[in-house]
Amino acid sequence: MPPTIAPDFFGPRDNFKLSTTDWDRICGLCDSVAGIRDRRAAHLAAHGLDEKVHLPAHLWGQGFCPSNFRKVARKDRHTIEHLRCLTYNFTGYSMLTMAGCENTPEVLEVPADADAIIRSVAKRASQAAVEYVRCSQGMPPDRLACTPRLFGESGWDVDGAIVNFDTWSLQQRLNGLHHSGVLDFLQQRVRERGYARIVEIGAGFGNLAHALRQAVGPVDYTIVDLPESLVYSTIWLSTVAATERCTLMDTGQPLPANTPGFTFVPNHLIDEFLPQLGEVDLVVNMLSLSEMSALQVAHYARVVAQLLGAGGVFYEQNYVVPGVHTDIAALLAGVFGYGARLAETRNPHQGRGQVRMWANAYRGELWNRGGVTPITAAREATMLLARPTPTPVFAGS
Repeated sequence: MPPTIAPDFFGPRDNFKLSTTDWDRICGLCDSVAGIRDRRAAHLAAHGLDEKVHLPAHLWGQGFCPSNFRKVARKDRHTIEHLRCLTYNFTGYSMLTMAGCENTPEVLEVPADADAIIRSVAKRASQAAVEYVRCSQGMPPDRLACTPRLFGESGWDVDGAIVNFDTWSLQQRLNGLHHSGVLDFLQQRVRERGYARIVEIGAGFGNLAHALRQAVGPVDYTIVDLPESLVYSTIWLSTVAATERCTLMDTGQPLPANTPGFTFVPNHLIDEFLPQLGEVDLVVNMLSLSEMSALQVAHYARVVAQLLGAGGVFYEQNYVVPGVHTDIAALLAGVFGYGARLAETRNPHQGRGQVRMWANAYRGELWNRGGVTPITAAREATMLLARPTPTPVFAGS
């Protein structure tokens, strides 16, 4: 039976409240991440690290990055209880307007009447609910987007899922990972090892990490991100996945032993922890690599190649608006021995960038599927010249 949309709209007032334990943990994380950020410049100088690589740059060098960080790090309870009203810089979708945020001004403060504002524009999310129903048909139940009722999550009830544009977008990501064979590949690793090993570069507020944990089973999941962004994912994941291990790393600390849970690594410390991380099954990036500078993309390509070793796969989905985004495909094609460009899936992920997989070694279970086009550096350059400019469903940050 296909999913059905109930006539119920969930707003912030329908969310669960943060417990005292939740709040104390969140305040501690805010202080810890703020401390890491405050010490970043000194760490870069002491270790001779390039600020152009490790500080926010290109689209992430704009003013919204530190501004939104300060809003969260000051530990205002109303702001944090409505954290999803500030995640538009990751998703391109504003919870407060229920619309794409490309022409929406910065949210200077989360309004006191956020619930009433969101309910007044609830109908705008109807399209997302309909499209979510369409793209989730035929998907296994454990590979459907999950939307915890926390942090101001708002949207229409679709068989128990709170659906808005972000939910629809997340389901599109899951569809691509499902039809590409990546989720099956990860579950095979769970059967062999007891858990899969995943690194995500730029995890936003953590919704894909949570969805992959639900879809795959036990995961040793490491998030590498700017401290300005880690403040979101540490808060969100440590609350919605409170029974999981959640560890924020700082310099000089040993990584937790390879066990299921979430580990958060500030981006400027990645070289320190790279030897400890070892090889992983999957590295994933969604819609942020092309928002970085070419220098940063080259840096992450080197990091990813080392993480993949002989057995891992890099799955990325990015789009390029000429003059705005960094064209990453040619850069990656020059680093990895094997690359593949994926066709649109039956349950589409279109409108939000081209999906590609990369690896150091040949993986027949992924490369030998239908809809997979091999990439070489020269071939990809030709494709880029011939490819029309994509029109995103709703723009990224």
